Amino acid sequence: MNLRPVFKWLNKRLFYSKKFVSRTVRRSQSSDMGTNGENDADANLSRTILERSISLWYSSAGLRCIFVLKFLESIAYFSTSQILTLYLSQDFGLSDVDSGLMYGLYGAMISLYGILFSSQVDKFGVRRSLVLGFLLSAIGRSILAVFHRNNIWLIYLSLFVLLPLSASL
Repeated sequence: MNLRPVFKWLNKRLFYSKKFVSRTVRRSQSSDMGTNGENDADANLSRTILERSISLWYSSAGLRCIFVLKFLESIAYFSTSQILTLYLSQDFGLSDVDSGLMYGLYGAMISLYGILFSSQVDKFGVRRSLVLGFLLSAIGRSILAVFHRNNIWLIYLSLFVLLPLSASL
């Protein structure tokens, strides 16, 4: 089912009609009595976010795929970064300083690999580099999850090679 006409109609009716704009302005003016315009800024921000998220459906399928994959990659990165130092210190017995050093090196390798391998995206193409990046990310995170007590060198391989390389692609 093609939803593009529905989103087009919604976008035209909701965001570019004078009734919607005047209703939003009236609502924000009546609700921000004494709040120094905080509610007005919140209403404008939520309207802008909603407009942009609806306008994403007008873009090509490749761009939507990139946004979804980068969103999922961001969730995986931030969830890993939240628990990485605890994981290294509790499961491997590293001190807090050593696990913090490992976390810092992990972040540095992401930046370094991003600089070194960003030109490879143009050679591989966007689709191939996204698929390769997510395969490397899945392998690296699987190593962190499965082989967590067997071998520290697999963890080093995952943290310093696979995950930073997947983030750079």
